Amino acid sequence: MSTKAISYVFYGIKLNYEDHIEFIRDYYENDLEIPNIIIDGMNGEYIVIGNILWNCDVYLKTSFSEINLNDLQNLEDVYKNNFKLKFPKYSEMVNQDFKIICFIHFS
Repeated sequence: MSTKAISYVFYGIKLNYEDHIEFIRDYYENDLEIPNIIIDGMNGEYIVIGNILWNCDVYLKTSFSEINLNDLQNLEDVYKNNFKLKFPKYSEMVNQDFKIICFIHFS
């Protein structure tokens, strides 16, 4: 089995994997349809949720993306409101300010 690496730039929240085990179990067992979520299933270190601003698979050509910083607050508000409406049981997960998060995810 080969490992795949994808680079991401998110505008969202990085959560501790261990603090949200019930959510992770519910996500996988009930096929929750959560947009833009990355769960570190290999090492169990993090969950990242929010808006994907950019991503690049190592097998694809790098693409460029322009991000209007004035749009970030609206992206945050819309994502949080939708998440809270769809998953009220887990609404506390999005009670943090969004940040720009850059990382490489291996799967």
